[in-house]
Amino acid sequence: MRYLSNLLCLTLTFIVCFGAERDADEEAYVLMNLLKQSIDMDQTEALPGFVSRDFTYDTCKGIWNRDKYMEYLKVFSSRPDGGMQPMSTDWKVTNAHFNDNTLYFNIHNYNQHLAIYPDLEFEAKKIGKDERYILTRGKISKCGTLEKEY
Repeated sequence: MRYLSNLLCLTLTFIVCFGAERDADEEAYVLMNLLKQSIDMDQTEALPGFVSRDFTYDTCKGIWNRDKYMEYLKVFSSRPDGGMQPMSTDWKVTNAHFNDNTLYFNIHNYNQHLAIYPDLEFEAKKIGKDERYILTRGKISKCGTLEKEY
């Protein structure tokens, strides 16, 4: 009987942990897709819908506020005639997990070999009465781990 009890506890723990990770992946995937679509469709004015007013982005050389980050994305998502190609959004979510109700995830860029398309790290929190996750911080992954800063 004790064996069955231990097995049941272990199984329930696995189910709860697996479910939490799956939810983190789903939440991160939604945010990544919103960001990707805003860039791909040159619709950066949609960013305030899922990016906090207090959003900060670490470029390794400085910390940008939301407006500066949105300006950057607008420049790199546009498709000027004869200019640089728009930002690559050939992305996938990795390492999505929750830590104290905060969602952390990485966006792996398949074109990271190009200096302007690095892997990214993001933090998202539930803000507002609708309890949706919105981006609160971001960072270029080569600058270190976002989660360990706090």
